[in-house]
Amino acid sequence: SVLYAFAVIDVIMFLKDKVEPCKILVKLGDMSFGIYFIHVFYNTIYNKLFSILGLQINNLMVMQVIQFLVVLCLSFFTVLLVKKYLSRLSKLVLGV
Repeated sequence: SVLYAFAVIDVIMFLKDKVEPCKILVKLGDMSFGIYFIHVFYNTIYNKLFSILGLQINNLMVMQVIQFLVVLCLSFFTVLLVKKYLSRLSKLVLGV
């Protein structure tokens, strides 16, 4: 498994200069620290809302993918708004 990891890293390093980076992934990477801070809040809200509304999804994988996407989008846009409207405080508040 270590050999496999080194092979993947080697391929990524080889392709790094040859492939144009995806802009949304670069933006996501730039905001990852702020997303890390805020995602727990949205995760808790999501779980509480699901339990209050009594929503049940029988497929665990589908439920986790939906939760991941909802929490990621809300966290991403929160960090984006904080950076835009609280630019001076964004470094202090979210580290971005």
